[in-house]
Amino acid sequence: PIKDLRNSILLYSTLLFGFGIGIAFFISISFSYPLQVLNQGAQKFGSGDFEHRIQLYGKDEIGQLAHAFNRMGEQIYDFTQ
Repeated sequence: PIKDLRNSILLYSTLLFGFGIGIAFFISISFSYPLQVLNQGAQKFGSGDFEHRIQLYGKDEIGQLAHAFNRMGEQIYDFTQ
């Protein structure tokens, strides 16, 4: 019975560890992707492409920052035209 209990504990521990790693990977991707999109848009604005729009529509801080970048790009584009 002790070996069976040990094997069960190892099995469930391994499964829970794998599940935790999967959740951590998913969360890291969901945080880093919007930052990558925002970074690429900021680089395009920095290179002078003021017609580029950042396609993020979230209600969080990153979405608000993307919206502010888009407004800034529209205003700069209007001024340069």
